[in-house]
Amino acid sequence: MYEQQDILRGKELNRSIDVENKHLTYTLKDSNGTLKRLVYDYERCNGCGTCVNVCPTQALELGPIQEIATGLDAPPITWDIEKCTFCGMCVAFCPLRAVKIESETSELSEFPSLESCNCVNEKCLPCIICEATCPHDAIEVEIDIPKKEELVTFDEGAEGTIEIDVEKCTLCGVCARFCEAFLMVEKEVDVNSLLPFEDVLIDESKCDYCTLCVELCPEEAIKVEKKKGVKVEVETPILKGHLKVNDDLCTRCGWCASVCPYDAIEVERPFESEVKLLTGPLLKCDPIGCHACFNVCPSNCFYVKESGVIRIGVNDEFCIGCGACVNACPLRGIEVYRKESKVKTYQMDTPWKGQWEDAISSLLSNSRKRFNLEKTMPKIDLKAEFEMVEEEQPPEKDLNGIKEIMNKLERVIRTPKERKKIELEWNE
Repeated sequence: MYEQQDILRGKELNRSIDVENKHLTYTLKDSNGTLKRLVYDYERCNGCGTCVNVCPTQALELGPIQEIATGLDAPPITWDIEKCTFCGMCVAFCPLRAVKIESETSELSEFPSLESCNCVNEKCLPCIICEATCPHDAIEVEIDIPKKEELVTFDEGAEGTIEIDVEKCTLCGVCARFCEAFLMVEKEVDVNSLLPFEDVLIDESKCDYCTLCVELCPEEAIKVEKKKGVKVEVETPILKGHLKVNDDLCTRCGWCASVCPYDAIEVERPFESEVKLLTGPLLKCDPIGCHACFNVCPSNCFYVKESGVIRIGVNDEFCIGCGACVNACPLRGIEVYRKESKVKTYQMDTPWKGQWEDAISSLLSNSRKRFNLEKTMPKIDLKAEFEMVEEEQPPEKDLNGIKEIMNKLERVIRTPKERKKIELEWNE
């Protein structure tokens, strides 16, 4: 654990850092007992650098992303705990929600933030397609139907025919969840081929042509004719269940929404963006040997091309606009253009309002205004604090005085009420 103390406007501040597994916890506590914690999940973080760009005090720094993307186990972002004001901008604008803040005050909920969601509507059956497709295992489907053997006893002497209309079948997998006579044939999923199944097979040695699957199929794609056997009089069970999305795993890639045959999933990404691959630098690209962009992309947008001038391809239909691939590429051959950012509407009158507005602007421009000491210093009467001695080299006591005043100045800047006064003066 690292600890640091300082004094701000009469309040003693205690700052500390704790490391546990893949989580770094930064804590700020004042003498009144007010506590704030920033919890950084560096395993979830992919080094996109959005937080670095929006930080108003330049307390964050991008790590060696290229090395991390190719195997180095290290945090993609480092915090300067002495500069961090726990303002929460890194939390509000992280596209992967890799940083969380715990605060005893409620003002952070009133600030703007990136909006994104993975929502399930009433059209969901549910089926098992999205669960099998999700590249991050963020979806869990619970289908509430009994197994066939719980409803009827298997009729060994039954005879009949069964077939599936491939034109109607969506490969939803409901029949396989209900009866072991059906088998879903899985295939490898990638960004250009999202459907997790390529066929559904029938093991007729396990089928007694009970016909329950006919009514259960949501697409009426199963046809059964029973020629011999006991007549089944049990009612077909009603398909029930629900789909759960694990928000700690979901990256908003949208694979699930794209593959769902029932338009039951709605995904809103934090950014609308476009990815551009630069032919010149990428002529030397070895996507199999390097794999850096593959490793950091939360949407698995990259793939290896079978032919072409460059060997790497990207399907930016699913890009969330984080830009981590730009930082990870050792050839600097990738560019990401954010066209739109989804920011929650807000109304606030706080000392840091201008900084929040600058942060929002920087989401698209990739640059932001920084707090400028030189602009503020002429407004502060330094002569009231000490008399500068005109010597080629000031005495040590005056150097100490200068340092003390600069420390006071920095603390004033970090005080919300004083910041508000300064920003109001700038706007006049």
